[in-house]
This record gives sequence, structure tokens and C-alpha cells, in this order.
Amino acid sequence: MMDPRILIGDAPLDAEPVAPGSATTLPQLFQHMAKTQPNSIAYSVQTGTGLHTTTYAEADAIAASLATRIAALSHHVEDDRVPTVAIWLEKGLELILAILATTYFGATWLPLDPDVPAERAASCIIDASVSLVISDMAHSDKLLEVQERVAIAERDAATGCIRYHTFSELIDEAQTPLALNTQSTALSGPRPHDAAYLIYTSGTTGTPKGIAIPHSAALIFSLSEQKVLETSPQDIVWNGFSPAFDMFVEEMWVTIAGGGHLAIGTRAECRDVPALPAVWASRGVTLVNAVPTLIGIMNIARTDDGGSLLPSSVRLINLGGEACPPALVNRIARPGLRIINTYGPTETTVTATWDELRPDVPVTIGKPLPGYHACLLPVSDDSSLATCEPLEWREGVEGELAIGGPCVGLGYVGRPDLTSQKFISHPLEVGTGERLYRTGDLVKTQADGKIVFLGRIDTQVKHRGFRIELGEIESRLYAVPDVQAAAVILANVNSESARLEAFVVLSEGAVPDTVAISQIAFDSLPSYMRPEGTFFLRSHEMPRLPSGKINAKALQGISARIHAERADAQTARHNEADDIDSLGSILPADGVLGLMLTTLSPLFPQIRIKPDSDIFNDLGGHSLIAAILVSRLRQAQLGMDNTQPFASIGLADIYEARTPANIASRFDISPRTKSPYVDINEVDSLYDDEGTGPWTGEYLPISQAKFVLCGIAQILPLLFIFFLQSIEILVPYLLFDFHAVAGRIGFAILTAYAVFVVIPPALSVVAITSKWLILGRVRPGEHPLYGVYYFRWWLVDRLTSLANPKLIADSGLYPFFLRAMGAKVGRFCHLGALQIGPCHDLVEIGDDVVIGGDVLLGVSTIERGRLILKRIVIENGASVGSRCAIEGGTTVGEEAEVASLSLVPSGMTIPSFHRFHGSPARLDRIKNANDSARPQDTRPSKARATAMLLGNGLIAFLVLPLLYFLPQIPGLILFDVLDIRTISGWQQVAILSVPITFAYQVLVFAQLLVYRHLFLGRLKEGTYSIYSMFFLRKWFIDRLMDLALDVLHPVFATLYIVPFLRALGTKIGKRAEISTARNVPFELLEIGEESFVADAVIMGEGVVRRNQVTLKKTKLEPRAFAGNASVLPHITSYHPFC
Repeated sequence: MMDPRILIGDAPLDAEPVAPGSATTLPQLFQHMAKTQPNSIAYSVQTGTGLHTTTYAEADAIAASLATRIAALSHHVEDDRVPTVAIWLEKGLELILAILATTYFGATWLPLDPDVPAERAASCIIDASVSLVISDMAHSDKLLEVQERVAIAERDAATGCIRYHTFSELIDEAQTPLALNTQSTALSGPRPHDAAYLIYTSGTTGTPKGIAIPHSAALIFSLSEQKVLETSPQDIVWNGFSPAFDMFVEEMWVTIAGGGHLAIGTRAECRDVPALPAVWASRGVTLVNAVPTLIGIMNIARTDDGGSLLPSSVRLINLGGEACPPALVNRIARPGLRIINTYGPTETTVTATWDELRPDVPVTIGKPLPGYHACLLPVSDDSSLATCEPLEWREGVEGELAIGGPCVGLGYVGRPDLTSQKFISHPLEVGTGERLYRTGDLVKTQADGKIVFLGRIDTQVKHRGFRIELGEIESRLYAVPDVQAAAVILANVNSESARLEAFVVLSEGAVPDTVAISQIAFDSLPSYMRPEGTFFLRSHEMPRLPSGKINAKALQGISARIHAERADAQTARHNEADDIDSLGSILPADGVLGLMLTTLSPLFPQIRIKPDSDIFNDLGGHSLIAAILVSRLRQAQLGMDNTQPFASIGLADIYEARTPANIASRFDISPRTKSPYVDINEVDSLYDDEGTGPWTGEYLPISQAKFVLCGIAQILPLLFIFFLQSIEILVPYLLFDFHAVAGRIGFAILTAYAVFVVIPPALSVVAITSKWLILGRVRPGEHPLYGVYYFRWWLVDRLTSLANPKLIADSGLYPFFLRAMGAKVGRFCHLGALQIGPCHDLVEIGDDVVIGGDVLLGVSTIERGRLILKRIVIENGASVGSRCAIEGGTTVGEEAEVASLSLVPSGMTIPSFHRFHGSPARLDRIKNANDSARPQDTRPSKARATAMLLGNGLIAFLVLPLLYFLPQIPGLILFDVLDIRTISGWQQVAILSVPITFAYQVLVFAQLLVYRHLFLGRLKEGTYSIYSMFFLRKWFIDRLMDLALDVLHPVFATLYIVPFLRALGTKIGKRAEISTARNVPFELLEIGEESFVADAVIMGEGVVRRNQVTLKKTKLEPRAFAGNASVLPHITSYHPFC
């Protein structure tokens, strides 16, 4: 029976997960994924030349190569510890690869925030005994200062020399012959108990403290949270955190544990918070890890129609890093979206507990992750830590939360005393070596056993996702001359206006100077640790406890009172302020600048804001403030007519203009037009002349000579193609004429029919042969436009277009043709006519896949002076509707569905069991895998499938050519047999052409009418097997309809098409107009009076699922409209004017 003093997760998420492939370290986990899914995308990042992707196999190879070089540069420590490598890079693929390579070698990685001050970076590097620093050119200036500080420390301590290399240098050095020869030597890699990484957080003494996490803990965390988040290869996970924040580890390694795709956010993308939803949408992100503050400032739940701006592709938001406000859950919740709340100190490897949040349900931190457990330690009345004997987990019991299990870290770097205080021997596992980590967090238990977070026992807080020791900031304040007392609080906790505020008592006679204090105390701190407000108090105004300690709770009340007074003062438009607490900002009465200052003022309530105040240098703003400001300015309204002058403002405007006056000037509104004014000199442009569209990457210049030579080379192939096309047009009739003139009418009919039989398969053979002889096996890549490869691609594209896939589409014959062209097509697929071009090798279709007609699989793209080839993967059981466009580089997951007329953009992945719709495709709903039978359960027997294949072949290759030729026989005989001697041959042809043509069209229509009623009968609603005799008959009539559309095309879009369709069984109202309707379901289609159906409309298309077709009635109400190339699904009633 479980000890009531130990809390674990609920089954089945209670047991410790088993690592795949017997992995015991992080690099072994990645190597396992690289072996099992080598071609899956591991990472993607937006670069200047477009979206760059890296597969698991490619990342594995690069990491292994760099690891050997890092091993040669890193000096080993004398004891059993492994070397430490500091990584100081901008966010991007290089950062990820540097981490991978470091851990492949077996070293500990120390991530440094890209914006960390040089003083703090040097402190961490020295404290961690770093042997190698990997950086980039963006940090070259700061690195010089770091090197100077470290050199002084090394000289004083007589320690070894630290090496400094850029990532680019490592890449170059890894390619030298010597390095390539040494790469064959396998690296031993890390051991489970070795430190995987160090994370530095602020310390009470003013010096940051490093936390060491072993591979065993990092591995179990990654696997445990993967079970909770259900991360899979179909997931695209956003990577937006700083590498110095432990949730970066969560983004990177939990994604790897699930075999997912990590979408790396660049600095520019992550900084523009209001634009993040659009970035997530374009990248197809399915899972987002974020602090609640970030999600809160996006306004993703506030649109004009009350909808959500959160992309439909996002299936899960994982919140952590700070307390989650309940109101946020209510704002962002929508059907199909999971909202997870995670809690955990860095010392227990990122996350320790979790809960799934729902609207109007109290927010908790839930229960431990699989394999973890929690204990509740008593706290004394004065909030100091008491004994270590755990309490029972009972409803309402409060105590200090302690975390145990394989997740517990090694301790603090070089701080054995602090480690022994926080990492204690497990009181319930005596003698086992097990440890508990004391979090210092005050919690209580709900009736359902979930944990409710109450706050900190000590002075640690989490702000903007970072854990901050307030004592470190206070120690900096005490270092300022004339400061007698100082305290720092986090005001407005759990709101988007949460802010660090400093309260300072100066010595008698000292002049309060906020700027001086900021420069002396805060410049060396990271931006997230700099107080956004500084208040000066007299000695007797600083609240204290009976013990003499500063009363932090009372300071919260003082802060609230000060802000309330200032809000009242601003409302009354008071402009006076004194030295201790200014009353508010100086605001102009009206205008765009006034709106700017009015919106900005609440973000800095303690500062007098002037039009020329620098938001960052003077006011102490940061990226989060900038994001909130942009979000509010976009909604800010000016004047009685509610003009929104800042509707188009972006984060770049804040960072570039910096002052309220400069920002407002960019969006000044003319009294006449009230249109925003933007100085053209401020607009970034790639070229001096006007742009013509979105920039998609580097353009490859095209040689005029190459262009001309390619055009000349295309002349002879075009003549040959025209010759092949003429065979189909002339040869059957020339043979017929040759034998008919000789009196052999029977033989003439037989030979002409034989040619019609031979031509379609012969052209297919031409397409297949030319593809393999001229182009060969195709691989993804880019080729110069009008080069040799482009010419071969063009020629094969023209030759393959001679084949007619519509003849065998929707039958078992079509996959055989696609396989012959190089495509990978699974079993029991139902495929409509596809537009692929010559590069079928780049198409991979799984088993039981259904694809509608006229679907474009865009594996070939001409762009930026290049022919770009990308792969498309459609996994088992997936479904793609008619007239969809699937761009290269995409994956449609298992049993996923893409609705008709949807566009799946390049690089997107449709997750398994998800239905996407639209252009670009967005999540429509998540399908339940248990809702209905899987395709495998409805497959036909081998005998039935073979019989259906023979029936398709008989109809396609023998019956259809005969029915195409039969209506022509009377006219051909008449031309050859009839001889009017009074006129010339040409005059005879001219006279006979009109009646023969009319007779031919009547015969085609009559033939279709007879066979349609004879073979198909009256259509009824229902579900039928696609391997049944009914479906074979319907497939035959559909092919006849396609034939009629080709022959009778002049009749379509005329008044004659209505009686034509009525004769076939369609109910059509008066004065309805119809052009080229396709896939007409005859009796199951009703078109109302005065309705209009435009060109190439697919009407009432049957739905094929799980080897069955479902037919339902489709009705257009009177005056309904169906536009060009639209798809009207069945079970649809279209109302007037729709």
C-alpha cells in the first residue's frame, strides 16, 4: 500500500517510463531517434533564403562530426567530472547543433542567454570551470570583455586556459583532413550520472548559482513529460525560450523523446510577440510551451467576432514558469485544445508536477509526472523551515513542497553547504541514497489530491518565465552609495502588469536619483531582473516585522496604494510631481502622440514620461513591455470616429523609433485623409527599386545565353511531341480510309479500333520509358533554371503529359502506373487523377490512402531562378479531398484528412487523426481514432480485388476505346462510300461535315443515355463497397461521362445542357443555367430554379472512406450559385444567394 505521505500521479501516468533502445543518456536518445526515423524532420528555422530543415539523420551526422572537434579542444578536469562547454549563440539551428555536439562528446553544456551582460557571463564561466566557449560573431564585442575578466580570474587562481571558438570555426575545422581522419574514433559519450547541463539562476548573495542536472534526470524527465504531452512524430513544437531558461530543455528534449519536429524561433520572431500566432500558423505548429504572461499579452481570444487568433493547428499549450491566472484559461480555451499547467524548480529538471486545465475549474499544479513523487514538509508559524518529517497528504493540509524521484539534480556547482540545505536525505527512504529537494514553495492539498500553489516561503519569485532571487537585486541596491535599506517585490502577481519594484531608503540629505541607481545597481543584471519601478521611502515608512526584517507583504500594500493614487491623479489630469513619488506622466491633450503617451503611461506609472523619453534606456522597458505596448496600440482608438492610427504598428517600430514622439510620427494622420504617414526613408528594402511581392529567399541570376540555348534545344523535342500527338489524331482515320477505299469495311473498322486500343497504353509506355531514360531517379534538391537538369525535367514533363491518367483514375490500375513512374504507393489505395509532373519519385503514399480528383502534388516548383524539388509523404489511411494543392516538403499524417479545395503549404505537417481545411489549411477538428473501423478492417479479399482489377482493365482498354469509336463509324463510312460526282471531293467533305458532326454528337449522347440507364439504373442513397459490382458499373459510367464532356464540350454552357442532364436523371428547375458540371450523381442531384452552376464544378461528389463510397442527395435551392472549379460535397443544401 502506498505511504500516505508520498504523492504520485494517477494511473496510468504514475510509473516511470522505459527508455527506448535501452538509452541511458540524452545523446543515446537522439541517436535512437536518428536510427528509427532518419528522414523525419528534426529541426526547421527561418533563414534569409527561406525555411531551412534538418532531418534527424543529418543532425546526428553533424553533431557526431562536431563532437570530435569539441573533444580535441576541451581540456579534461583532474577528478571524475566531465568538461563544461559554454554555449553563447543567437537563437537558431547553430545553437541546437552546438548543444547536441557537446552532449555527444560527453561534456556538460552551459547555455548563456544571448543578451546576458558580459559581467554575468564571465561570472558563470568562471564558476563552472568552463574549458571551451562556443560563440558567434554577434557576441564578439561582449566576448572580448568576458575574455578580459576571465583572464584576470585565471591568473589569480592559476587555472587552465579557456579556449574560445565560433561555431563557424568548428564547422570548418571539422572538415579538415586531420579532423575527418579522427572522426572514425568513436567517442565514449557521457555516463548517466554525469551532468548533462548547468542552469544558472540568481542567488541571495548577489552571485548567480549553477544547478547541475545529470543525464539520468534529464532523460527520465523527457520521457515522462512526453507521455503527458503525447508528443509524436506528427507534432511541430515551437522553440521560443532562451537557452538559459530550463523550459528550453523541455522544448528541445521532450520533442526528441516523441520524435517530433522542433520549429526554432529566431530572435526577430520571438521578439514580435503579437505576430507569433501568424508565425505558428505558417509553420504548422501543433504544440507551444510558454509562460502564461506570453500567452496573455497576445490577445488571442479577442477578435471582432469573439473568435480566437490562436492557430487551429495548435493542439496543446503547455504553460509553466510562473503561476497561471484562471482567467487566462477561460480566454484561450476552445474545443480540441489541451491546456497543460506544469510546475517545477530547475533543481528537479524543469517540470515536477502537471495538471490539465479547463475553463471555470480552479487552477492547480496537479500531481507528479510519471516516475516522480512529492512530499509535504511542515513549516513553522513564522514561515521558516521546520523539521523534515513529511506530513500526510490530506485535504487542506499546508506545507512546503518537496520533490523526489529520478528527477532530482546533482546540486549546486561549488556550493556543498547550499546543496546539503536544499537536497536532503529522503526521510522515508533511509539508507537508500535517495534525496528530496526542498522547493521552498508553500502548497496545500485539494480533496482530489491535486496540489494548490500558495506562494514562496522565501524571497524567490518567477517573473517573465525566469526564476529570480530578489535578494540578489537587493544586494546590488545596497552597493549604491547612500542606500541605507532596500527591498524588492514582485507587484501585481499573476497579471500581465506584473512588475519588479524596488523600495529604497536613502541616508539623510541624499538626493533621490532613479537614473543613477539604475546605472549603478542594475546595468550588470539581465533585463528580466531589472526593477521596472523604484520608489524612495523615508526610514520610518519602510514596513518591518517584529524581528526587524522588512515586511514584504506590507510593501505590496504600499505599492498598490501608490499606483491607485497615481491613477486617480492621472484621471484628474494633475501634472505635478515631487521627488519621492511622481504623480504621473505629462500627456498632451490630443493627437496621435497623446494617444501614444496615454497607452504607454500605465506601463510606467511611477515615471514622468516625456515625448523624447527612450522607452528602453530612460524608462527601463524590455521586450515584454514592448510586446504589450504593440498589442494595446493596435487596439487604441483616437477621436469620436474611433480611428485606429496604430493598427499596423509592429514591434520593429518600437525598437527602431524608441521614443513616443518618433513612434507617433511614423503613424501621424493627416486632417484630410486620416491615413497613416510612413517616411519612405524608414522602410527597409532589399533593393532600391520597388518590390514586386513577398521575398522568398536568395535569387539565382539567370544567364541570357543559357536561356537562349535552352530555347533552341527545346525545338526538336517539341516537333517530336507534336508527331506523337498527331498519331492519335490521324493514324486511326488514315488506316480506316485506306481499307475502306479498297472495299474492306470490316477490316477498316477492326484496324481503326485496334489503334484506339493500343494508343493509350503506348503513350503510357512512352511516359514511363522517357522518365527513366532521360531523367532517372529524382531526389530532393535545387537546380539552376534553364540548365541541363532543367531541360531534362522539362522534356520528361512534356512526354509524361501525353499519358491520360483519367482513363484509369479511381481504379486499382492507377497505382500500378504511378509505381512504374517511380512513386511509392501502398496497397488498397483509391486515387483520383493526380497532377504530379515528371518527379513521381518524390511522392510517397501509404496503405489505404484516398485522394480525390484533380489534386496537385507540387513536388516541383520553379522559384528564385531555380527548379526546386521537394518530397511529399501521405501516410497510411490518410484522405485528401478533390482539387487540393499539396506543396512539396509536406506530410499528411496517418488517418489525417485534408478537405476539398484546401492548400497544404510547403513544410507543413498534418498531424495524425486531424482534419484540416482551407487555404492555407487549418485545423477543423481532431478525429477520434475509435470512432469507426480502420481501413484495414474493410479491405476486400484477394479474389475480389483481383476481379475488380480485371474489370477495370477490360473496361479501360477494350470497352471505352470501342465506345469512343462506335459513334464515328457511320460518318467515316459515309465519307468514304458516298460519291457525289457533280461536286469535287473537298466540296463533298464540306457539305457532309455538318450533318455528320451533328449525327456524331447525337449518337454519343444516345449511347451515354442508353448505357447510363442500362448499366447503372436509378441511383439511391447509401454506402457501397468500392470493390462491388455496383461501383464497377458506376466507375464505367463516370468514364463515359468524362468521354462525353470531351466530345460534347461545345454543348455545355448552352441551353441544350439542361435537357441533356434531365434526360440522365438530374432534377433541374426552370431558368437554371449550367456550364460544365462534373461527377454528376444524376437522381441524387437537384438544382433549383434560376440557379447558376459555373465551369468545372464537381457536383455532389461521393465520399470514399475505408474502402466504401457513400452517396447522398445534394440540393441547390432556387437562385443558388456555384462558382468556377468549386466542389459541392454531398449531403449539402445550398441556399439562395450562397
